[in-house]
This record gives sequence, C-alpha cells and structure tokens, in this order.
Amino acid sequence: YDWKAFSINAFYKFNGRQIFLRETSEGEVIEQGIDAFHNLDLTLGTTFAKGRIRWEVGGRNLLNVQNINATFSGGAHGGGGSLAIGAGRTIFTRLSISITK
Repeated sequence: YDWKAFSINAFYKFNGRQIFLRETSEGEVIEQGIDAFHNLDLTLGTTFAKGRIRWEVGGRNLLNVQNINATFSGGAHGGGGSLAIGAGRTIFTRLSISITK
C-alpha cells in the first residue's frame, strides 16, 4: 500500500489564564478569571480510487476538557466554581466522494 496517500492533521491550542476586572455596585474593582486549558484535535485521512474517494477519521477535544476553574475574588459574593466550555471528547468519520465526468 502507498503510505504517501495518508495524511495526519493535528490541531493544538493553549488558552492561557484570563483575568477580568469588574466594578461592583459599591464602586469596588474586583478581579475575576478563568484558568488556562488545552485543546487537541487529530484527524487521519487517506485517498483511494485514484483520488476520487477520501476517508477521514478523527477526534475533537481529545483531552476531554469540559469544565475549567473560574475564580471570583473580592466583594460580598467572592468565591470560585467551574465554567462549562465543551461537551467533551467526540470521535468522527467522514467520507468524501468526488464525482466528475
């Protein structure tokens, strides 16, 4: 088999900690933030039938990031919790057929 017909695509993204400043109703400025997180997608694909058919299989959010820590400091209601950012890991397959004369 011709291994050159295979392709691998990896997509990685690092989202650093994000800080937000907010003014309370009392005029106090407080800091809020969400923790850093990583995201990784991977796709493996191949073509056959003289390039007319392409088949891919892959996964999104392979690190299974669903919730990240969120911190809320200052003010009467300071504290922390989590923030939902994704539905979790997903696996997919795709078949593309090129029809030409």
